[in-house]
Amino acid sequence: MWYASLLSTFEQWSLDIYQNNLTNLPAEIFGGLTRLRFLWLYQNALESLPKDLFVDLQNLKTLYLSRSEEHTSELQ
Repeated sequence: MWYASLLSTFEQWSLDIYQNNLTNLPAEIFGGLTRLRFLWLYQNALESLPKDLFVDLQNLKTLYLSRSEEHTSELQ
């Protein structure tokens, strides 16, 4: 997908994808972002997360998923 190659071209330390009313994320969206340390996904409407969504995020220290609790009862 186009967004995976775009995101992997940056040396991302943090990524803010909050308050976008997202209902799902493609499994490969974070592919190659091995340097990512902070990820903000809060205040979305995430219905589920792919099993291996965070597999490439080897250096991830902080993940914010708050305020999605009404939508995250089926997170895998």
